[in-house]
Amino acid sequence: MNSTQAIDAVILGSAGYGGGELLRLLHAHPHVASVRAISGSHAGQPWHLAHPRLRGFIDGVFEDEVDWAALAASRHPVLFSAQPNGVLAESWPAMEAALAEHGLSERLTVIDLSGDFGSGMLPSMRPPMLMPIRYPNSSVNGSTD
Repeated sequence: MNSTQAIDAVILGSAGYGGGELLRLLHAHPHVASVRAISGSHAGQPWHLAHPRLRGFIDGVFEDEVDWAALAASRHPVLFSAQPNGVLAESWPAMEAALAEHGLSERLTVIDLSGDFGSGMLPSMRPPMLMPIRYPNSSVNGSTD
């Protein structure tokens, strides 16, 4: 995959365990161009202070909020939420406004590790963001295509 096909990822709630695992996995993934970590409680601190196992492996500093303009500049923007259940749903109305303002409403992929999407807590979420993942050459999705 060339750099024009790689994703640019932002992780909300990146100071918790799930966020730390995402930092580790995404940093090592060949199809990820960049990773930004958002944590209001750890903003300005190095990632390894919240995730000691990352020391010497990857470097980065937690940011306090999403840089929507930078994410909008990406060809393949992806937002991961590693926040506790209910947090994304509570902040979604403000996020929708930011998405619209920066032209991300129709092209941002959102991956939520909490139960907010599946619980119906985000009624305004558009179907394209909720499409099932297909696994080619696998019986995981019931087919072998």
